[in-house]
Amino acid sequence: EVMRMASNDYFVIVHKILTYLYECLKSDKDIDFTLLSSESLCIGEKYYQYILSSLISLGYVDGLKEVKSISGISFTISGMRISPKGIYFLFCDDVMKQLNS
Repeated sequence: EVMRMASNDYFVIVHKILTYLYECLKSDKDIDFTLLSSESLCIGEKYYQYILSSLISLGYVDGLKEVKSISGISFTISGMRISPKGIYFLFCDDVMKQLNS
């Protein structure tokens, strides 16, 4: 049974981010970080921060830094790339496999 998900569901957003990072890695292209912004992904800023934090804590990306300050949380994404664990998740997780098809 195929699960229907909205375009802003967590797994859909994670799939978009990881797929794009993996394609850039394989094709040796520089990452266009504007494509990974909350605006480009059509999600709110707090939800975006939650997703980026989860990508770090789950080990699916490298080079993404969470910066906490008095004004809140921000991210340094200029060094972000998919990790081997992120590639494995993209291809071996059941939900990700559904989104790949």
